[in-house]
Amino acid sequence: MVADSHEHNGTEVHVACLMCDVLCEIPELGPGEQGACIGCGAVLSARSTYGPGLSLACALASLVMLALAYVYPFLTLESSGLGHQLSLISLPETMLAFGRPGIAASIVLLTLIFPTILTLLNISVLIPFHFGMTAPDYAIPVLRWSHHLTHWSMVDVFVIGVLASLTKIISLADITLGIGFWAYMAFALLGLVSFWHFDRAPLWHWTEPHIRHGEHKAGIAT
Repeated sequence: MVADSHEHNGTEVHVACLMCDVLCEIPELGPGEQGACIGCGAVLSARSTYGPGLSLACALASLVMLALAYVYPFLTLESSGLGHQLSLISLPETMLAFGRPGIAASIVLLTLIFPTILTLLNISVLIPFHFGMTAPDYAIPVLRWSHHLTHWSMVDVFVIGVLASLTKIISLADITLGIGFWAYMAFALLGLVSFWHFDRAPLWHWTEPHIRHGEHKAGIAT
């Protein structure tokens, strides 16, 4: 179901279309609905059919999988009677040993630190939102930082890189995929589902009292 952006119900938000730059008013959407641009028809906002519960559950489960991925071995390489075990913790150290500090830093930041922070930020607003609580004071900055960090969480890029590397070295050595590998794949999948169902529009509607309070205080100050 598509909700036209010219509809009003008293809780509209303004969104600029990335395709045609038309400023549209998006009403509060129901589960499964979409808000479309009045100029070009591009989808500007969408509500998940399953709501915030699925996003929260997948986010919590993904943190468990990430912890398992760093505790257990990632994979084992065996060739000519020699074996070498790799883990996600030792991978940055290996890159440093080969003189690749940039790659080591990228692995730590883009596949561990930033995704973990992003997941924790989303959980911090999903819990009170899902259980019908009032939006906390930190909700607005958390949503902003969550939006910024989304572009720096590159778990999917890391997964694609790992799979591409495995196809190249599988003919050179015997590879045994460890629990850490499957746990990280589960982390990537759960994170993707959580992000897909993370509805920002209703969350911003939820924080509207804080936005209005801030605007009221700014008006008094001026």
